[in-house]
Amino acid sequence: MESRNWMYNRTNENRGGMRQEFVDGVDAFVGYAMTLETFLSHGLVRCPCVICQCRNYEKPEIVRFHLYKDGFQKDYTVWTSHGEINSSFGRFQDFVVGESSRAVEPNVQNSRMHDMVQDAYGMHSDFESGNHGEEAPNEEASRFFEQLKKASQPLYDGSPHSQLSIAVRLLSIKADWNVPQGAMDAVIGLIHELVDPNLEIPENYYKAKRLVSKLGLSSMRIDCCENGCMLYYKDDEGVETFDVSLKQNFNLRATLMWTINDFPAYGMLSGWMTAGKLACPYCMENTKSFTLKHGKKNSWFDCHRQFLPMDHEFRSMKNAFRKNKIERNYPPPRLSGEEIWERVENFPKVTEEPPYKFDGYGLAHNWTKQSIFWELPYWKDNLLRHNLDVMHIEKNYFDNLFNTVMDVKGKTKDNPKARLDLQEYCMRKELWL
Repeated sequence: MESRNWMYNRTNENRGGMRQEFVDGVDAFVGYAMTLETFLSHGLVRCPCVICQCRNYEKPEIVRFHLYKDGFQKDYTVWTSHGEINSSFGRFQDFVVGESSRAVEPNVQNSRMHDMVQDAYGMHSDFESGNHGEEAPNEEASRFFEQLKKASQPLYDGSPHSQLSIAVRLLSIKADWNVPQGAMDAVIGLIHELVDPNLEIPENYYKAKRLVSKLGLSSMRIDCCENGCMLYYKDDEGVETFDVSLKQNFNLRATLMWTINDFPAYGMLSGWMTAGKLACPYCMENTKSFTLKHGKKNSWFDCHRQFLPMDHEFRSMKNAFRKNKIERNYPPPRLSGEEIWERVENFPKVTEEPPYKFDGYGLAHNWTKQSIFWELPYWKDNLLRHNLDVMHIEKNYFDNLFNTVMDVKGKTKDNPKARLDLQEYCMRKELWL
């Protein structure tokens, strides 16, 4: 890397004004920063001036003004908060200081490739420099840095592409347009016939895919359990990785906080089947659901008033909800994770045998299996384990409401049986047959 002494040699010694080298350097820095994802997405640049110290994001012209006025923050010759990595580990950008901003504009493609590779490896360089007990990267990280540096070299001086960017572009074209592998090999072969044979362009689709896979951007097939809606990926939840901010290796672990799904998937994931009178996984055996006399379907109409405060006016309304009924009961108890675990700990998991309707199913409980999530040691301590995707619920509700209001043939819920049930359960004489 060329010297960046210009960063701290801002003004002329014998006369006022800034050195031209400093002005050119600032222009080059701002031009480089404008190739990064923060600017491409939001139009902002992290300001490394003495005052902001990379804590604030500003427009490019403001960053340039701050640097002219106050200079760069101390010891920032390696632009770590702008995508560079300390030279002892290699760097993500081979950027020549002092060149005009136009010199770095073609590297936008490579900058995005670097961001994508960083995401794939879980490595990010958004940090302040400092000594935290540094250590050399582990073997995998070292190999990653070396491969990335080699693959990111421009094909030739001034080229907007590297071997990596071309490989990713080829894979993207194949995926976007569903191009057969044979066709891809033919196109790549034609490219080789048209360009300098010394350029390091992948020889074929296989070589392009292999290059990308070495940098953590490959795709893979993952086994899926069709009954339990589970993915099986490796045996260990931890993986050794390298923290580029602390310059330390550590064991990275993942935690499942909760699931987000529609109502049928709730039953698949929790083990409590969401069908029948006991479909509600909160009320469970304390449900107040009932079967409609004429429609013969399960209904949870007027089950919500029990969740209101005991002095709420709706509780005492005798005919506003179900006919001749007021609500004096407390809501069902909310079971803790420990209490639910005590109920399911003796049930088999879906990985051991298919879902099964155990004794009392549909009358005393709706359990069909023990969810595999209970294998997680912290699962019973989670206050919230499953979420309902409101989007699906809203869509289904809207469809039924719209089809009924618009009297859509074959889809409306307004039919003779529904009117007879209204007369049975509701004091809405204007809706009776």
